[in-house]
Amino acid sequence: MTLREQVFDPRKQMAFTAKTLMGDAKKSWSTTMGTLKNNFRDPEYSKNVVSLLSDYNEALEEQYVAQQGVAKLASAYIKYYGVKKTRKLLNDK
Repeated sequence: MTLREQVFDPRKQMAFTAKTLMGDAKKSWSTTMGTLKNNFRDPEYSKNVVSLLSDYNEALEEQYVAQQGVAKLASAYIKYYGVKKTRKLLNDK
């Protein structure tokens, strides 16, 4: 068994973690919004408003949780790297 050295690249790690956190939430948001738009365009759609609001609220909550995760990630980076370097890492593409 061989061990290989892994280098920690803060920019790549932050990008990967943020993308992972936000990825599912973005997919869910897009799906929910697409469904809502299609339902509003359909004149024969008869689902009740409470159900529509529930779907929308669930998508909003998922977005909020994902954004909280990114905020915690940024907070951890700020403690280690400081505000200036963390902002630079967040803004790098």
